[in-house]
Amino acid sequence: AVNTEEERKYKSLLAEADDLHTRGWLAEAEAKFNEAASVRKGGKEAADGLKRVEATRKKLYDAAMIEAKAAEQNKNYDKAVSALDRALEAKPGDVEATKCSARVNAAKTQKDYETAIAEARTAEKKNDWEKAREAYERALTAKPGDADASNGLRDSWRKIGRLEIALDVEKKVKMQF
Repeated sequence: AVNTEEERKYKSLLAEADDLHTRGWLAEAEAKFNEAASVRKGGKEAADGLKRVEATRKKLYDAAMIEAKAAEQNKNYDKAVSALDRALEAKPGDVEATKCSARVNAAKTQKDYETAIAEARTAEKKNDWEKAREAYERALTAKPGDADASNGLRDSWRKIGRLEIALDVEKKVKMQF
């Protein structure tokens, strides 16, 4: 009777694991296959299921890394970050994906900063101080404490007529440098 109950539990866990794998819930499927393997030591079906999960992880990882590298070359950093997130979901802690992610995030931050500064300078030329202020704030989100963006933000607040805020920004800049 114990073996029959054990067999029923094993098959039930395998069915759950297969369903999770089919749905793309790899970590959950892996956990169920491991649970099944603990019910029946040396169970071929559980071992095969774990191999299928690993093969799916590898396939997803490889596709995501190819997409990430192409997106990075094209300077499409948002797409690269998204692809790298998928790669790291498929292989958590992977060294190559982690290094690539750090590099892409740094490039994305720099691009976001440069875009915001360019937009701020364009807005200043048009005397659109509100747009300049918004752009300088985005630049500071990308590079907190940046002197150029902080000074631009201070000057924008002055031009808008909010001297108290401009002075507050100036104090923060002086405290940083």
